[in-house]
Amino acid sequence: MTARPAPPALRGLLATEPWFGSCPADLQQALVDAGRLHRLADGERLFARGASADGLCCVIAGALRMGSLDEEGGAALLAFVEPYQWFGEISMVDGLPRTHDAEADGPTEVLLVPRAALLGWLQARPAPWRDLARLAAQFVDARIEGRVGAARRIHAHRAGDEGSLQQILRREQRRQRDGGAD
Repeated sequence: MTARPAPPALRGLLATEPWFGSCPADLQQALVDAGRLHRLADGERLFARGASADGLCCVIAGALRMGSLDEEGGAALLAFVEPYQWFGEISMVDGLPRTHDAEADGPTEVLLVPRAALLGWLQARPAPWRDLARLAAQFVDARIEGRVGAARRIHAHRAGDEGSLQQILRREQRRQRDGGAD
């Protein structure tokens, strides 16, 4: 994985993404200034589950598969992150290790804003913490919506007696792993 500074023109591209575009100009500039572009080859990991929280990230080109291994050792796809989607905000806030693996799906470029640099900047300007909280809330809302969709499918299957709960949960897990939409 190679890293280089982010070009100043990147800010304009990132501003097309709703969260970044709604952030104050000084936060936008701080993220671009502190960020480093990392190039990943297909299948290369940006980070692994349990790794230290090293920063806030945004896919610039390509895509990342976010996932983990299930109890049976199978890969479970949690998210497919595409250009200008931000992630890592939960670890930025709580400082806890990464909860999943992030692996390149084809050649990929990711902007990584080091945690220490962003925390230092935020120390002097606490108001933008609200913007990180908004990003975290978007993630939580999306997870809740996904769980609600799964619960509805399970309820519909149970009402139709289309198999045991264990079979339904396995189908749901396969659906998520294969990237099915809610």
